[in-house]
Amino acid sequence: LPDEPRVRDARRALADLVVGAAGVYARATAASPVVTPGDRVELAVEAVARALPVTVHAIAVPGATAAAERLALAVGAKQVWKLTAAVPAAAAPSLAYWLEAPPAPGHYAVRDPRQIGAPRTPAPLTADLELELGGERVHVVVPVVYAWTDPVRGERTRPFAIVPPATATPLRDAVMAPGKPGTLAVRVRAGRDGVAGTLALELPAGWTATPASQPVQLAKQGDEVTLAFAVAAGRAAAAGEARPVVRVGDQAWSLREDAIDYAHIPYQLVLRPAAVRVVPLALRVPAGRVGYVRGPGDSVAADLAHVGFTVDELDDEALRVGDLSRYAAIVVGIRAYNTRDAVRAGHARLMAYVERGGTVIVQYNTLGVVGPLGPYPLELGRDRITDETAAPTLLDGKDPLLTRPNPLGADDFAGWVQERGLYFATKWDGKYRPLLRFADPGEGPLDGAIVVARHGKGTYVYTGLALFRQLPAGVPGAYRLLANLIAGGR
Repeated sequence: LPDEPRVRDARRALADLVVGAAGVYARATAASPVVTPGDRVELAVEAVARALPVTVHAIAVPGATAAAERLALAVGAKQVWKLTAAVPAAAAPSLAYWLEAPPAPGHYAVRDPRQIGAPRTPAPLTADLELELGGERVHVVVPVVYAWTDPVRGERTRPFAIVPPATATPLRDAVMAPGKPGTLAVRVRAGRDGVAGTLALELPAGWTATPASQPVQLAKQGDEVTLAFAVAAGRAAAAGEARPVVRVGDQAWSLREDAIDYAHIPYQLVLRPAAVRVVPLALRVPAGRVGYVRGPGDSVAADLAHVGFTVDELDDEALRVGDLSRYAAIVVGIRAYNTRDAVRAGHARLMAYVERGGTVIVQYNTLGVVGPLGPYPLELGRDRITDETAAPTLLDGKDPLLTRPNPLGADDFAGWVQERGLYFATKWDGKYRPLLRFADPGEGPLDGAIVVARHGKGTYVYTGLALFRQLPAGVPGAYRLLANLIAGGR
């Protein structure tokens, strides 16, 4: 058959099928989960003949000498070969192929179209075993992995990866400068022993960082340190992208690392270009403390604190018996009514707090909430605005929630990400008033993005706007809008 991609794919698939049917177990493991370019790694290649006799003719690993010559394994026999592989100094770090380049609108940008559709980037290091089964030779390629023992879950494995000498992972995706310098913090983590270098920021025009650079000294692989910079926007500075850069010797690296570690999926170390959005922000922060009721997976409390709000997170005990009167406003996180019994149980206390003059902002919840959401009847639906550029209509441009302390306009709805919002209010009592109107292309208008009611001396707000996406993404208008809702029209 001709040497072409379909034939090569079929040969690999058939080899895997033959080896699997024959009960051959083969694995290659590294002594370390990661290695840096130019370093060496200790490997162990093992083979077990579980059902049929197997003859191992050769084992080849790039950068290592041949590990074995002809060796016959009887049924039940196991053999382990030790070898050392040298990683080329020019080896590329193990990035997912769809994260190497910045994404295009609506899809990832892939530099090598031949990789499109593959579930992952090819393993950076493999072992090629030439085996003989029943008189026929087959080649099997196994990826090098790292294996360790978890005291609860037993043996676990993760992909072996090539990493830079140090990664630089920003602690926020966006840093706001609300009339004063913002804090840009970076976690620097060592990919090898003995890292000595510097960390600096590459900033867009008009921005400055203090200090200009900071030294990095990390003794052991896996050691880390967090370094902070004050980034300030000049008068003409616009929003842009900052890049943390670690310099080690004569090389510069700018990659972040994130670990995905859940019991139901394989462990993944995700490397991608490090970048932070830096944004000048014109924001008036209303006075008073804010109580925040966390929902699942939102960072709004930290985002508010980042721009100058004084925020206390309210736990279940605070919702049940705490003094709520000390707060100028209480913000309830996404899906908190869906997921926290104490929020539903504390609803009457929250409404009493509003009646006495407080402000409560409830962010989106999904259908099926047991019990009331507001002080008056309010029903949610599946209405949402999926076009993040959908034009807003201010139903009453003079409404205090749209004018104080930050006058809002169409510009405040520019640059939103992913969507406008979800699970809008669909039916509400006449005591509520809607503030905004949106429409997806080709669909009718929706008024349930924000509905507001006066209750006693205070203000209640329900909003399905995806503020929990906009704040960490650094959308200025979302900060200004939420600040106004927290102010409650004062």
